[in-house]
Amino acid sequence: MYKLCFYDNCCGPICDRTADFFTEDIGLFESVWFGGKVNEAQKKRYFRSKSGETVTDYYSDAPELNIFQQDENAEVLEERKYQLGERAVTLYNAYGGESTVYISSGEAVLRSLRFCGKNYLVGKYRLNGVCRQPLFKNYDLPENVQRAETYGNPIFLKNTPRRELWHDEKDPFRVRCDFPREEFAGDWLETCCYVTLGRPENPEPLPQELSDELIAKLMRDIPGESG
Repeated sequence: MYKLCFYDNCCGPICDRTADFFTEDIGLFESVWFGGKVNEAQKKRYFRSKSGETVTDYYSDAPELNIFQQDENAEVLEERKYQLGERAVTLYNAYGGESTVYISSGEAVLRSLRFCGKNYLVGKYRLNGVCRQPLFKNYDLPENVQRAETYGNPIFLKNTPRRELWHDEKDPFRVRCDFPREEFAGDWLETCCYVTLGRPENPEPLPQELSDELIAKLMRDIPGESG
């Protein structure tokens, strides 16, 4: 198993930090991560670390922040799947701003993991029929929604195509990008890796159900810093 430690794009510049991601498929992770808006300097640091150097994506050279880490003896201590029915999920950006994401169904997977002698709680998910509350509501069409943009770390496989803009009949100069929810039935979003949710001192049993707080933490890469 691999652990990737990158600068966390979900943070504001004043209280920035790194984020850990876990994967068994390093090729898939690289294709998704570097297919996003990642600069060349970060790419070079990553491949230097992958080649054996201790290189971080932060202001510290601490070995535990080394970008590329591998543990052939990593253990999945416990794994649990959770079905996510039709729901509205409230998420928060780095400044506490709320956004609402709607899904028709989905699945989340949590793991209790031991990697290089340390314990982690990690998770991944897939959301179907995904869309989000528009920034500016159309009060004549209050159920209208927009496609689900992602603003955090580039860890997503997704089918969230752009739609053709339309003009409001009551205000022909106003261009809109919100649509009925049925328009997004085929949109889906899933993580290509496991994101870190916690680093307990000792392994802890996985929850029977996902709390709203844990869901918001798991899906924090949707709003990211600004979404």
